[in-house]
Amino acid sequence: MKRRELVFAALGLLLLLAGAREIPIPYIGAQQTILDDGCRTPMTALTPLGVNTRGSIVVFHGLSANRRIMLRLGEQLTDTIDRVYLLDLPGHGDSTEPFSFARAEECAARAVATLARRGEINPDTTTLVGHSMGGAIAIRLADHFPVLTTVAISPAPLVLPRRMPSNLLVFSAQYDLPILKRAATALFQAAGGDRKTSEDFRQRRAFELDRVPHATHTSLIYDPKVSAQAIEWISESKGGEVGWVLREIEPHLPPRPLLGSVLGLCGLFLLFPLCASLCSMVFRPCVPNSATPRHMEDL
Repeated sequence: MKRRELVFAALGLLLLLAGAREIPIPYIGAQQTILDDGCRTPMTALTPLGVNTRGSIVVFHGLSANRRIMLRLGEQLTDTIDRVYLLDLPGHGDSTEPFSFARAEECAARAVATLARRGEINPDTTTLVGHSMGGAIAIRLADHFPVLTTVAISPAPLVLPRRMPSNLLVFSAQYDLPILKRAATALFQAAGGDRKTSEDFRQRRAFELDRVPHATHTSLIYDPKVSAQAIEWISESKGGEVGWVLREIEPHLPPRPLLGSVLGLCGLFLLFPLCASLCSMVFRPCVPNSATPRHMEDL
């Protein structure tokens, strides 16, 4: 066994440990179910493990999407220490209901009302999050189910509700369709501009339109800056007492799976020479020292 092999092995172990820290460790429990809400809405519930949830978030997807597309955003939103519900609207994902915008809005309202009736969500600690069509639905639910906070990501054009949603955050992409940009601007005008003081949040009248540069309609739901701002907004709506609590449990930068995989692979390569030497020592074939030639045995 050479000294160089030991040095390489030590470096390999360090790289494996560094890589393991970058691989995300699941800290979210997922439960699949179908709501008995008259629409048989398929639902995924995400719950942070090891902590007591302090609220709930209901997520609505956009047109031609489903709850699985919103899964990454939902997992990130659990950093608010809220339980996150991802729904399939009619005609999408696993839903067997026929689609129309009116039916999608009706089933979304039924799902939220069912969760409230079962005691799984409380309007005073609930956030509605939606993308595109789902964003428009989340805003329009203000007339049916007033909640603490609403986050609309590139919302579709809509007929404004009679009342503005509480603590509304709207994202608009730089490269979004003009009609969607106009929808976001209409919300900005209806709200009377940005309002982000502590008093605005306390009175549930806070509003912000965030125009995200270099973003598209779809990229917004995968943008970590968007989810981070949404988490901060939800935290402010709750008085700033929550948000990023899981980072106290895991006090390191957000996981980077690709970097972790590369570090782990390099570590395995450095460990290989030592492993090969050990295997050759353990499994070395045993040859008798005083082997008698076969032709001598015949004499």
